Amino acid sequence: MDRREFLNKTSKFLFTSSIFVPALGILRPKHADPFMFLQTPSTGVPGVSWANWDWTSEEALVNGSDGDDVILALLMENTVIGGNETGVSGVGLSGADLVATQNGNLAGSDGTWRAFDHLNDFMIFTTVALDNLVNESAWTIIMKIKDIGNVTAVGRLLAFQNDAGASELLNLDQMTDEKLRVTLRTGGVDHINALTTTSAMNQAGTYYVVMATDGSDCMGGFTTTNPTKLSDFAANNRKTNNSGATIGAGSSFVTSRHIFADNAGANNGWGSLAGMVIAKKCFIDLGA
Repeated sequence: MDRREFLNKTSKFLFTSSIFVPALGILRPKHADPFMFLQTPSTGVPGVSWANWDWTSEEALVNGSDGDDVILALLMENTVIGGNETGVSGVGLSGADLVATQNGNLAGSDGTWRAFDHLNDFMIFTTVALDNLVNESAWTIIMKIKDIGNVTAVGRLLAFQNDAGASELLNLDQMTDEKLRVTLRTGGVDHINALTTTSAMNQAGTYYVVMATDGSDCMGGFTTTNPTKLSDFAANNRKTNNSGATIGAGSSFVTSRHIFADNAGANNGWGSLAGMVIAKKCFIDLGA
């Protein structure tokens, strides 16, 4: 084959691939090179485990060994004021169910963080996205936050609630003294009933705020390093219970699916968010 014939065949292959590969569902990641799918057919971004993830690529987490359990990996990347954020899922979410919709003309990202103003800024997920937690005996919700403000009333960082008398209630609250209050109710059972950590978060610090269960134990708390085990949380920075916290069968999170606000869009939290991960697996070793 001479050089001209080789180049002709190669150009036809690349042109055909550019048409048919997307049609087959082999899509590039949000920020990928146009031909990156030729390197790794799934998304082109090398995968990493939760333990090695650095909060810089949603695709990296979803492509890693824990990816099949990631309901939504969401980073604050949109630099547009009032813009929504679109995450990546390892469980098949698509379209609107990948979107965290902003309210309050939320400030745009500086490349890593978006600032919530404690007035009317918050985000909300779709019911379909959160309903992936239903019937799961092990799950994790993690938020990476910093620069929390001095709220004059309770500031809600997380508010997930169903419509059946709040039999499923997952709340993480920022208190006026910067302590974290944890409420974890599933199946109508209060595993952690509005318990507040002994220690407070420093207003200038960066924190990983977590709620998780492994089917036998459950916890809520905060730490300054990306956590993989219970001992990553100082004893005064966590609340635990030796009981599982399976989200009730038939529940649907239609009442509240908010971060940085409650179901009425009030009691807003104050601080900056880098992102969050919702998974149907316990990423925290609660026995270590």
